[in-house]
Amino acid sequence: MGDFRSSVANTFSPKLDPAETVDYFLTGPYSLADGNTQIAGLAVKASSPILPQEKRTPLYNQICNQTNATVSTAKVTGTEDMPWMNLGIFDLRHVDMTK
Repeated sequence: MGDFRSSVANTFSPKLDPAETVDYFLTGPYSLADGNTQIAGLAVKASSPILPQEKRTPLYNQICNQTNATVSTAKVTGTEDMPWMNLGIFDLRHVDMTK
């Protein structure tokens, strides 16, 4: 069946307001932040309805930006430009392998 948390983390669909996504998946029912108080604190600040969007954006960048790494041998080309969708799916159409 695999790792449930990894499955959810790689398949969630973002909502219009990032506060809803962060609440639902990171600090709410799925609790993918696993009780991380730093993420919870940033989420509270970022979800403030009186905070303008230009001040909310850097807070959500700290919460939501994920590092994505692709490991391959030198024979594999095209990975440096490979798009990654928010659904955890790699677009492999332009990835090739040399002889």
